[in-house]
Amino acid sequence: MGKVRRKDAKQEEERKARKAALKARKDKIREEPLLERELGVEKPPKKILIISEGKNTEPSYFEHFRLPNIKLERVGTGKSTTRLIEEADSLLEKTYRGQKFDEIWLVFDKDDNEDFEDAIKLAISKNYKVAYSNQAVEYWFILHFYDHHGEQLSRESYADMINYHINPLGAKYDDSKIVSREFFDILMSKNPESQKARYQEAFDRAERILSDNPHRTEESVTMVHKLFCSIMPLETTRAKRAREKKESSKKKAGL
Repeated sequence: MGKVRRKDAKQEEERKARKAALKARKDKIREEPLLERELGVEKPPKKILIISEGKNTEPSYFEHFRLPNIKLERVGTGKSTTRLIEEADSLLEKTYRGQKFDEIWLVFDKDDNEDFEDAIKLAISKNYKVAYSNQAVEYWFILHFYDHHGEQLSRESYADMINYHINPLGAKYDDSKIVSREFFDILMSKNPESQKARYQEAFDRAERILSDNPHRTEESVTMVHKLFCSIMPLETTRAKRAREKKESSKKKAGL
């Protein structure tokens, strides 16, 4: 009986130790600085309107930024891109009549309608910016964890790929398609292996995919990183290379 009790006590201690370690790991992630604090970037002064086709995933993600200069509208048409543009026109005419925005973004998943290309051109002609994803916005989240190159990836595998990385950290992405605060904090945390911000790695990967592939026909692609950069300014790959080249030239010149 004494041996059984000692064994049970030991198992209980091990369970508590695992629980404490998991809590410490989660707390560390949450304490890591968000983008504007880490990079010393002030909140962007420009006023942005985001019009989302999705009613859960995209809005719940962008709402976590909690910036007063960002307005968010859930349209949820579930139809074609052209229909989303019509909804945006209606919002500007009625809800936001007379209000000025520096940028208006349409966020949606690429549809299979034949008018997709024409719809993109129409949106741009109306001074809308587009942040579409193929096949879905979850691909943007995946790039925070995987160095993917734009090849075919079924959307049915998205949730499993995301949960593989966030479940051990105490977060879950389920059928509600809502981005929880815990999930968002992980997206904004550092990669412990590279010591780089996950969002910076995702941004660089998304940029590379756009640069290397004909993105509107690519199997896996996202433009959400461009909207992210507009909300939270990041140094683009091109700008980073230019800065590094300039710094290298100064060193060679002995400046």
